[in-house]
Amino acid sequence: MEITMKIKIVPFSVPSHVYQDKPAQPRQNGLMIGSNPGISLADLDASVLNELCNQVRESVFLKANKYDPYIGNGYHSSMKAG
Repeated sequence: MEITMKIKIVPFSVPSHVYQDKPAQPRQNGLMIGSNPGISLADLDASVLNELCNQVRESVFLKANKYDPYIGNGYHSSMKAG
């Protein structure tokens, strides 16, 4: 006997902003936390958005240790064989 179940999954959340990669800024009484204002996705050009999407895609497939069918030639070089 075999039972098959279907589940509905929710897609990844898409942020509305990206953040600068910079260290916290010093202030008089310690480090200034939360001083990194976001940059709206609408303010980025298409090539930057494309690169961000490519990085997310690569990270997802690497984390899942799965073949990415869009790269065409197999696994990412940092993946473990097997």
